[in-house]
Amino acid sequence: MQTKKTLIILRHGQARNAGISEHDHNRKLTSKGREEAIWAGEALADRNIIPEYILCSTATRTRETLAEAQISFAEKPAVNYSEKIYNASENELFNQIAMIPENIKKLMVVGHNPGLYQLALSLAKEGDKQMHNNLQMEFPTCSLVVINFEGEWVNISHAHSKLALFLTPEK
Repeated sequence: MQTKKTLIILRHGQARNAGISEHDHNRKLTSKGREEAIWAGEALADRNIIPEYILCSTATRTRETLAEAQISFAEKPAVNYSEKIYNASENELFNQIAMIPENIKKLMVVGHNPGLYQLALSLAKEGDKQMHNNLQMEFPTCSLVVINFEGEWVNISHAHSKLALFLTPEK
């Protein structure tokens, strides 16, 4: 029997530009980025789309985004901070998702462009046409995508998946 699953894709909030001696991995959120992350958490909580498990890049800006977003979650899900999510390609993201245990029904991935955007576009096979159009136009910081599908995580790239939600922070 096929099991309904939900993948939540969250791009990190707006981050500071790297200084001359600062590594990209260590960039922190701006105050706007923190507000965006709080907005994303509230958007998920308001719709009762709370992940059971989270894959998060080890970059400072993704960790800060997740910390702010989780403020709105009634229960804090288990988190795997993974170096493999940092600047991961679409294929690497599929590989990481494929390793998620099947008992997890709602997974969230917090990471970076362009990999997250490519992942979202690849999985948004069906759904509202206007949401599809909006997704194809932009994927700004703290973009939030929810994909529903039936099946196993290992087969998500081939699953009959649907774009259930695409939101961006208010400009």
